[in-house]
Amino acid sequence: MPATLPRRPYAAALAAAALLLLAGCGSESSGSSGSTAAPSSSASSLASAPSSSPSSSSSSQTVAVRIEGEKVTPRNKRIQVEAGQPLTVRVVSDRDGELHVHSSPETTFDFGPGTSTKTFTIARPGIVEMEEHVSDTLVAQLEAR
Repeated sequence: MPATLPRRPYAAALAAAALLLLAGCGSESSGSSGSTAAPSSSASSLASAPSSSPSSSSSSQTVAVRIEGEKVTPRNKRIQVEAGQPLTVRVVSDRDGELHVHSSPETTFDFGPGTSTKTFTIARPGIVEMEEHVSDTLVAQLEAR
């Protein structure tokens, strides 16, 4: 008689995986990590299209995001970042909004009109999506190495 494997642990694992997949970005959780950044009072603009660029320190990188109404740039851009190193996101926007960085732990970033910044760290290598939720736009895929 062939041995049968217990199916209960597999069914539980499958159900848990499906639940995590469905919970993803659709939840209204406010589980932000780090401090909440407040918009600055001065409204400044970027001279050119936003891009990722190393800052003056070799251990930090900045990703620039521009939002004008429903237009978000960059859009679905793959950006290489260093895992375990500080990453700063600078948003120049003409409206309120919210960025989600789907890392572990997830980072949320509320911003308002003007220039706002948020610094956080992606601890593990992998691809992490950054979305702007008001326009439902995939801003970037952060490739942590």
